[in-house]
Amino acid sequence: MSASAEIAGRVVFSELPLYSIRAELIRLNDGNKKFQKIKNLNEIPNSASIGIVNGYEYPYELMEMMSTKKSLLLLKDEATILSMLQKGRIDYGILNLDDLKTLDVVLAQAGIQNKKQFTTIYKSKLQGYVGFSLQHPLGLKLKEQFDRGYQQIIQSKEKENILKRCKKEVF
Repeated sequence: MSASAEIAGRVVFSELPLYSIRAELIRLNDGNKKFQKIKNLNEIPNSASIGIVNGYEYPYELMEMMSTKKSLLLLKDEATILSMLQKGRIDYGILNLDDLKTLDVVLAQAGIQNKKQFTTIYKSKLQGYVGFSLQHPLGLKLKEQFDRGYQQIIQSKEKENILKRCKKEVF
């Protein structure tokens, strides 16, 4: 969960993020230097087709950019985005990646071996927090308990161990 205007004043977040993702805007590498990197998301034409994963949360500036685009395709996963980019069915794709779900993992899921055919033209980060309702009488107390316990999990390296096990089992 991340902050948004709809929940302001109703939810308090954990002190530390539970996870962090890198949202990468990518396109097929067609050798056009103009599209290698962009400084401003407004450089993307309004007519561009963009593949995103249905139901995913994206960093604010990417959500803003997506709201102005005429062709936003809601897809089932990042592997589908890469496949559609490779086939020229979409102009751009947004991948949410992290230490477990890397570009190499998504490429393997898509059955694509040559990652050099894709170019990341924009990166942004999004951190996810645990949210606690301020409307619940125990909301703040539960947040404090969570923060203490999560701090212990991080300091004891248990979070790191959990992530290693997940990577081994899932990917």
